[in-house]
Amino acid sequence: MEIQEINEASLEREKQRSESEARDIIHDLDRLYTFPEERKTRWVWELLQNAKDVADESGVDIVFKLTKDELVFTHNGIPFATKHLLALLYKTSTKSLNGEDGTTGKYGTGFVTTHILNKKLTISGIHENTSGKRKFELTIDRSSASLDESMALSAMQESLARTFIEIDKVTKSASEEISFNNHSFIYNLSSESYLYAEKGLHELERNISFTLLINPKIKSVTIQAPTSNKRYVAAPKQTAIDDIQFISSSNETGILYFKSDKLIFGMPAIEIGNSFKLLPIENQAVLFKEFPLIGTEKFNLPVFIQHKDFHPTELRDGIRTKKISEIEEDPTADKNRKALIEFVQCYIVYIQKLIDAKVESLHLIAKSGLPALIENYSNISWYQTNIQKIIRDFILQQDIVKSCSGDFIKIGQAKFPCIELHNNTDFYSLVSRLLPTKVPVEESVLYWVDVIAQETDCWIEEITIDEEGLLKIMQDNIDLNNERSFLWLKDLYNYLDTKKLNSLGEEYPIYLNESNQFCLRDDLTIHPIIDDEFKLVSKGLGRCLDDEFLNRKLGQVSAIKSFDLSEFYNHLNKNLISELKVESATIEQIKAVFYVCCLFRSDKAFRREKWFSIINQLLPEFAPEKRMVSVDYENFWRSAELWSIKYVCHLIESCQKPTNFISKYFEEHTESCFAWLNDFLSYIFSLNDDNKEVILKRSIIPTQSDEFKPYEDYVFAENDSEYFDDSIKNIYRDFTGKGEPRRFIVDNRINIDGLKTKEVDVLTKEIDKLFNDQNIESKVKKGGTHNEMFLKLNNWFEQFSNANTYLPTFSTKRATLYVLALGEGFSKQIMDIQNSGKSIEDIAELAKIQLSPLEMKLFENAAKVLGTEKLLAKAKEMLEAKEQFERWKTIGKAAETAFKKALEIVEPSFEILNPDIGKDFVIKAKGKQYAIEIKSVEALKGNVNMSILQGKTAVIEKDSYALSVLTRPENEQSVDAEYFIKTAQFVPNIGYQIGDTIDNWYQDLNNLDTQADLKVTLEDKTESLYISRNIWKNGISFDEFMVLLNKFFIKN
Repeated sequence: MEIQEINEASLEREKQRSESEARDIIHDLDRLYTFPEERKTRWVWELLQNAKDVADESGVDIVFKLTKDELVFTHNGIPFATKHLLALLYKTSTKSLNGEDGTTGKYGTGFVTTHILNKKLTISGIHENTSGKRKFELTIDRSSASLDESMALSAMQESLARTFIEIDKVTKSASEEISFNNHSFIYNLSSESYLYAEKGLHELERNISFTLLINPKIKSVTIQAPTSNKRYVAAPKQTAIDDIQFISSSNETGILYFKSDKLIFGMPAIEIGNSFKLLPIENQAVLFKEFPLIGTEKFNLPVFIQHKDFHPTELRDGIRTKKISEIEEDPTADKNRKALIEFVQCYIVYIQKLIDAKVESLHLIAKSGLPALIENYSNISWYQTNIQKIIRDFILQQDIVKSCSGDFIKIGQAKFPCIELHNNTDFYSLVSRLLPTKVPVEESVLYWVDVIAQETDCWIEEITIDEEGLLKIMQDNIDLNNERSFLWLKDLYNYLDTKKLNSLGEEYPIYLNESNQFCLRDDLTIHPIIDDEFKLVSKGLGRCLDDEFLNRKLGQVSAIKSFDLSEFYNHLNKNLISELKVESATIEQIKAVFYVCCLFRSDKAFRREKWFSIINQLLPEFAPEKRMVSVDYENFWRSAELWSIKYVCHLIESCQKPTNFISKYFEEHTESCFAWLNDFLSYIFSLNDDNKEVILKRSIIPTQSDEFKPYEDYVFAENDSEYFDDSIKNIYRDFTGKGEPRRFIVDNRINIDGLKTKEVDVLTKEIDKLFNDQNIESKVKKGGTHNEMFLKLNNWFEQFSNANTYLPTFSTKRATLYVLALGEGFSKQIMDIQNSGKSIEDIAELAKIQLSPLEMKLFENAAKVLGTEKLLAKAKEMLEAKEQFERWKTIGKAAETAFKKALEIVEPSFEILNPDIGKDFVIKAKGKQYAIEIKSVEALKGNVNMSILQGKTAVIEKDSYALSVLTRPENEQSVDAEYFIKTAQFVPNIGYQIGDTIDNWYQDLNNLDTQADLKVTLEDKTESLYISRNIWKNGISFDEFMVLLNKFFIKN
């Protein structure tokens, strides 16, 4: 009974075990298809692990052969033991619990992952037990896992049982002599599984160097694929970098690594000459325990790390450093922590050596983020403190950022595009061109962006930059003296427009105006087609258009609004000009308004040209010249013209008196001033009635009292000025009580149309009233208060035949009052005048001569002795001499000025001489002197005369004497230095040309003088030497003469 119960229990246990094994396999196979894609290549590492774990002392050779429909995995490891075959069948593991037996895990649970290729495979190889070796071939079939759940379990159990029987047969088969081990795993492939096979081999090739490095038991790996056939073997070698070696598997690409007893780590690199270039780890496992720990692809370190003390998780997807309590022991976590800390210490030294060796792509070492899903494997605070912070603190001190300028700088000195913009090439172009010394080179920027984005707050602040950050620093980093900066700004504005970020221009002043200042978007407009002259005007009036216009070098920017030219011209005329107070206007504002008056659209604006001429003469500094402009706005000048008229009126009023105005603006030249005043007032009278009425209220009319007065009703010009002599005005002023009439009578030098005039009766009617006085006779008689006034009035009365119409009362009483005014003795004086034979008119003319009676008497005596004609001839001669002397002084001064400037190198002095010594002008310098005789000639008359004395002097001093002929100006142009230089001709050899003529002259005189009985005297005739036009016209110019003079004075 007891035996029966035992057998029953054993059978039940066996049944449960069989079901459990089958169920576990089904579940594992089902999970294969839920793996992340990167884990679906794990099959290749499982096969490698199995081969490595059965390597003999010489190592194992491994071959993968991939064809279109089959994958064959072969190795030459030691023979299978029975337990190994059972492990393959039942998904059990042969590795130790702690993995310290040197096996990664032969044929255990991980082998199920190879069924991603096929659920059915054939295994052939060598089996060995105590009875010996034998060849075998087994089929492991898991295809029943694809059946319906109701059938899958029993089918899987049956499959396991069948294979178990085959394994049992293998163990019992006869042994044989076998000298060479060869084992194969054969998987038939579908089109889908072929892709996993291909990916797995590709993953192997990517990691082959480090895999061979950390698994010395693997002697070689051969991969035979449809497109390639490669055999990989480890080939480590020492580098020039201390304690760092390089291993490559098949070409120059390999691992630059450091190795200690338990630790091996390295970075992918490519050998370049005697140095290396680092390569990134891309979607590859970072942590290894003999083979990659699939799942550590995002461990965020740039190195492959293998440590013998790593204890991977059961799924070999990472290492656990996470502890529930820091005060409690956790052997697995503690060993993994210790291994990582050891790595960090060695890694810092490793990095420093790479930096010192100046390997390329140093930026790759900056990768130091927290591992993905770190919360599942580690305590974040522990990892940050013991791993990340130590690495980053070191990295931050290193110059590993290669900037666009080619320099290496520290991370804290750099600017990295923020993660949101990591793929934005347009933004990178902008920021790298603006900050070439701070932004990483293009080939590294994407890597840097990812690195800095990993726990950004653990880096230095403000090392990333986004669009707003770029706009904030733009002004401080752009060089407007570089034309490329304008291209950059164009690209910036296009970028903002494309990214719909134009609103940032409302917050940040980023738009460059014509004044090269940055402004907010809404403060600017597109530069219109406007003549620069109007920009000058507007600026002078306080509105600088260049501050409002987008810089023209930037072209059209869609974010900037257009400029309203019509509104501007309205504002210019109405606000800037019309509302400007004349009295308080600045010099800049005044110049600006007058500048508008200088601007013309065409040369047919005759009326405007007249006003320009007026202001140009008065204020040439404000209206220097006319300028042609292009403008579509009608009457752009009108407000400026009216304002400038008011300003000129203001200047006139400020002077108060015409004499002051003449002195201030016309250099005491009265005639020019009144010519200008006539033009000015004529223009004012030509204005429309509204403007004319306003302007004429200003004190701008010059009166005879030397005052400027408004053009009021009582102000008038004289009608027939001969009636308005000083006597009538003085009588009005002194006797009528009405004041000075000259204060309301326009200056007679003003002669313009439209000026109202009045006849003299405006004065005489008040004067005539004086003679209605009952006491007028006593006042007029000799010695009376009105005696002199009466006589002057009587003189005025006698000048005009119609005087009685102006002085009717005076005319009636004139005869009686005249006798009273002359007094006693009047009859005798009349008789003397009558007996003298001179008329009243003669007496009046003699009264005008400004000589005393004594002086007139002396002239009378001289005329009696010499004769009147000789006296007058002598006076005429003296006047001509005086005029000639003045002319010599003018010409001499002009010549002196011209010669001084031209001869300044010899520092000359000058002497203008009296013309009776044979020369007009002597230049003295360096102990020498040079004489010049200057003759002036009318433009159309070409001959000049030299006196005999002048000719004789020219011959005696022929090497230092020149004749200068100056053509007199046809108009009233003054002879100044400029005119002298331009016109004068010089004959420096005149003494040589006339030498014979002078000698002959004196020889002939001597012959006449030696006649004993006949002598000739020349008293009244003036002898002269005729110099024809041909002689002096062939002379030399002023500049040529200066060359001759300089040589003369410098020569020893």
